[in-house]
Amino acid sequence: MIYLILTGRLGNQMFQYAFARKLHIERKCTDGFCFSFKDILARKDEGKGFEDTLQFFNVLPYRTCNKNLIKEFGTPYQKFLYGLNKLKKGIISDNKFRKNGIILSNYCIDNISHIENIFLRGKFENPLCFKDICDELRHEFTPKEPPINGNKELYQIIENSNSICVSIRRGDYLSINNKNDFYLCDEAYFNKAISYMKEHVSNPVFIFFSDDINWVRNNIQINDIEAYYESGEDPVWEKLRLMYSCKNFIISNSTFSWWAQFLSKNNNKVVVSPSRWFANNNWKSFLLDDSFIKIDV
Repeated sequence: MIYLILTGRLGNQMFQYAFARKLHIERKCTDGFCFSFKDILARKDEGKGFEDTLQFFNVLPYRTCNKNLIKEFGTPYQKFLYGLNKLKKGIISDNKFRKNGIILSNYCIDNISHIENIFLRGKFENPLCFKDICDELRHEFTPKEPPINGNKELYQIIENSNSICVSIRRGDYLSINNKNDFYLCDEAYFNKAISYMKEHVSNPVFIFFSDDINWVRNNIQINDIEAYYESGEDPVWEKLRLMYSCKNFIISNSTFSWWAQFLSKNNNKVVVSPSRWFANNNWKSFLLDDSFIKIDV
């Protein structure tokens, strides 16, 4: 059994699922999945996306147990290691954990024990971990529900033009706790990115998506460009599908934004991104692909 402790909203949950799915394939698809959303539900903030968002997509079946999975299902030794590490954080090495079926490292899927029950907890934000299962993920991350009728015209515009998804993340990135670590993509970044697309994509049509769409309408200069705006009221699964249906992308340093470009079916897409993923220079990221056009921030 593969036990996965999920954190964050949809973009984060997709990375965590992708890592578990790759491990599932490495283990010959013999495992079932058990997911815990305990940490997410503890936030009591479902209206802002802190819920089980995987339920809206065609992912493999999983059961849920919103308890401490290691305490509930771990072997006595796994429970001992986990408890010892909680008492004195860092006393157990990642390698020691991995040999005993507890995966806390964010970046590597190598040398994982074939012990019966595996426990996963981490961000796992490294596309190299799942680069060879892209087709499976693109299928499994399609929404279960059909497109919303009210978006029919917007889908037609996206399909019949050189559409550019512009994903603008604000919200919690502007909070006192997060701004110094995450806020990079300001008006200047988006204006430069739009200028780049105008010069390098013929007849571009810009489709704006944001968690603060009214701010976008009032602050991002569109001047002579053809532009449309997602309502800001679509459920997350519909918003993601609209985004990945676009042909090209201007992304924020947001995992939700990153997945939109990844799920695109356009093999010739142009992706513009910030030159770094975190405002905190001490943090490392694997999400800035070599193919991205990077705007200095």
